[in-house]
Amino acid sequence: MPYLRLERGSLDQADPYFSSQEYGVSYARQAVGVRYSLNPKAALKLEVNRTKEGDGVLPSDPRNGRYSEARLQYAIRF
Repeated sequence: MPYLRLERGSLDQADPYFSSQEYGVSYARQAVGVRYSLNPKAALKLEVNRTKEGDGVLPSDPRNGRYSEARLQYAIRF
């Protein structure tokens, strides 16, 4: 089963919880993937996503707050 997901996290930097975290910044993410049910209690998922953190300009990040990831997951339920 293919899927597409759009995420946006708007984190208040005035909040002490988020401001104390190294990566507690707002972000936008687009993900596309496919999920294959192996049986009623197990699935295999492959996902590729692209993320933009903050305003896209993080001084300590040489990637300029943008990066891509590929993820493979084996999920079970009980």
